[in-house]
Amino acid sequence: MTNKELMFASLNALLQDGETLMYPIYGVLDQGNAQSYGYFGFTKSHFLIVLLTPSGKQVRYTTRIPLNINSVSVKKTFGLLQHSIYIDFKNAMPYKILASEKVLGLDTQAENFPAFVRHLKNIADHVEGVDLNNAEGSKIRFQYFNVIIYYLLAFLPVVPIMILIIGSKHENYVLPTVYELVFEMLKIWVPIILPFVFLSIFNRFLFGKTICTVNDKEMVLENTKIPLKCVKSVSYTPKLISRHKVNYTFATLHIDSSEKGEYTIDLLHFPLYGLRVIKRFKPDIEIKLTKSGVFTIVFGALAPLILSVLVSLVV
Repeated sequence: MTNKELMFASLNALLQDGETLMYPIYGVLDQGNAQSYGYFGFTKSHFLIVLLTPSGKQVRYTTRIPLNINSVSVKKTFGLLQHSIYIDFKNAMPYKILASEKVLGLDTQAENFPAFVRHLKNIADHVEGVDLNNAEGSKIRFQYFNVIIYYLLAFLPVVPIMILIIGSKHENYVLPTVYELVFEMLKIWVPIILPFVFLSIFNRFLFGKTICTVNDKEMVLENTKIPLKCVKSVSYTPKLISRHKVNYTFATLHIDSSEKGEYTIDLLHFPLYGLRVIKRFKPDIEIKLTKSGVFTIVFGALAPLILSVLVSLVV
């Protein structure tokens, strides 16, 4: 069967007596490290999901979810070629769907996709939104300038090393004292890094975009509220550059809710100090650094050092 035939056959199989299939589309269900291709649609009362096997020729999983929605977020991704649709259900785990307005071999996508998004937004319009700026608790803000500071700090040891290596190539070179090396390093580095430090401090307390707020009862996110007792652990992944974006750090919340079950939520651009804020309100929470995060830190620390040595030997 073609994609179109499989889409309609599999979604129609989920309909119950008297129901009509509305706005079926093709997309990708994004579940953190796992992504599944599938079909999505509506009835008047339910959201329909059909996930496919890796070959895309057979149905692997199907479900119906009542249309009780806390919030909906629709954002265009890089290049405006794809849309990220985040749906937070009241009585089911949240779902993030990646979908395009056009799909090769599926002529219904161009018409159904805008209607699919409009329908979700109409449902969300009847739900009271979350205002993070007025939410109770400690605000955790996106630190715009931290990535610049981290890069500069990584190059900090480079200055004395380059001074020593390059200087040693000249005759009658006098080895500088530790005090002289530190003074030269500070003279070069302080005027460069200090403005970004001040900007980062102001950003943290004043004008940074609020990612979430935390108090002793709940975490308030842009799309939902999570009881703090349901957040079992936090995985942190620092990335200096990823997916064409800078400072793409993120924290993954591992949640176990009696209503929604076990699921995860990624908070993009989550700053390191935000982990301390969560820990302050929930001291027993488990916080861990991912393996890719450890690699990023080690690489970020060693790469400038190795590069400086190589450049100094060549110069």
